[in-house]
Amino acid sequence: MYDENISFKQNKNMAVEIAVLDHSPDTASLIARSIMKILDDVVNDIQKERTIQGFLVVKKTYEQLSQEIRSMEDSLAIIMSKGVLDIKSQSEVYGDAYAQAVAEGNSSAVKALEEKLAVLSTYGSEYMSLRQRLSNERSRLSELKGKYDEAKVDAESRIQNYFVVTSPFPAEKKSYPIRWLVVSISVIGTLLTGIISIFFYEQAQKVKAQL
Repeated sequence: MYDENISFKQNKNMAVEIAVLDHSPDTASLIARSIMKILDDVVNDIQKERTIQGFLVVKKTYEQLSQEIRSMEDSLAIIMSKGVLDIKSQSEVYGDAYAQAVAEGNSSAVKALEEKLAVLSTYGSEYMSLRQRLSNERSRLSELKGKYDEAKVDAESRIQNYFVVTSPFPAEKKSYPIRWLVVSISVIGTLLTGIISIFFYEQAQKVKAQL
């Protein structure tokens, strides 16, 4: 029944011709249009599943990197709260002040500066490392944000996977009306064949039964 009433073939322009035979021209036309809609829905479902999976991977990576950056920022804030703000300039200022305090015999100033220099010595390398890592990871996050936004749009959007080259039209022979639909479909041929084989017959029968 399916082979006799509904057929598909690729024409020389690489479009797909859908031919539907039925005793009722209106029914044939509705079946042809329904096949096109079913195909578009199935292809969109497949594409949607792939784009959602891709989006979830990017989202997970983006969220993990964002969390790592927040953790580094918190660690850096703790170090800065101890007075480590700019290693290079602070080292120069404290070093000069320490030398002067020693030369003047100012023991209280020497002790205070020694404590400041000890803090720089303890946290300086970690401070520098965190600053560099934060700079690198923020650059990565900025690039990842673009991919995240793009993947989100892809996952939420729906596109039409075909365009009609020739709309359905009545057959010239009245004895057995036929409706033709020429469609250019932006899917791989093997995918199209599989979809047609699995879905079209049952859906066409459902459409006809509802009429």
